Amino acid sequence: MAKNPVLVKLKEIWHTQQFATEAEALKFELDLHQRMLGLFGVGDFYYYIFNVKELRFEYISDQFEGITGWNAADFGLESFLNAIHPDDQSFYVNSQQAIASQLVQKVTAEELYYYKVSLDFRFQCANGQYKRMLQQTVSLRQDDAGAQLFTLGIHTDISHLKTDNQPVLSIIGLEGRPSWYNIVPDKVFESAQTPVLTRRELEIARLLCLGKSSHHIAEQLHLSDLTVATHRKNILRKLGVSNTVGLVQYLVKAGLG
Repeated sequence: MAKNPVLVKLKEIWHTQQFATEAEALKFELDLHQRMLGLFGVGDFYYYIFNVKELRFEYISDQFEGITGWNAADFGLESFLNAIHPDDQSFYVNSQQAIASQLVQKVTAEELYYYKVSLDFRFQCANGQYKRMLQQTVSLRQDDAGAQLFTLGIHTDISHLKTDNQPVLSIIGLEGRPSWYNIVPDKVFESAQTPVLTRRELEIARLLCLGKSSHHIAEQLHLSDLTVATHRKNILRKLGVSNTVGLVQYLVKAGLG
């Protein structure tokens, strides 16, 4: 099976630092209480503990299934990356590189504990629908050299607050530390991009999904039947589907329907 290119690149980014041979035992209750104070929820949220050394979730809170529909016991890093909208995957990976670079260059190991990373992306739930998640993470445990061992994160559903599809990355200093907002990550990774429809093609595609005939669409948009037929042919070709049923399934999965 081909390896997930997003996962491969993230492993490369996250494993550039050296980790202690043995992480000290986690003092979850104290650390969670202290670090949760630096995070906030503005909607439905779940929290998790991520093992940076082994690239796996140590724990995902019970709210996860109610918000996403996924079973936490069967949900690993690759499942999480696959659930990120295809158009947001490059931003997510590039953000991880930007975070690593920014924190290494401008924050000492002793100060890392006082920083929160915030970014958002579209996340596909088990029912196929997308929710926009705000991800906030803080360092939960480091080794003696300052390398990340465990992070604490919160994913908050902000679909009701943010309707545009432009993700944002910020690194926020806590207790008066400096912050960096709206960071534009360097493009260190490009995922396979979804074919882009023009505005007119997307308009016609959505009308087709509503069950409109090509003739009715032509009348509604003041176009000729031939023009709509040509657009329909180009839409199906770009998306790699053969009929309107496939078109509907594609747009719903991509969060465009």
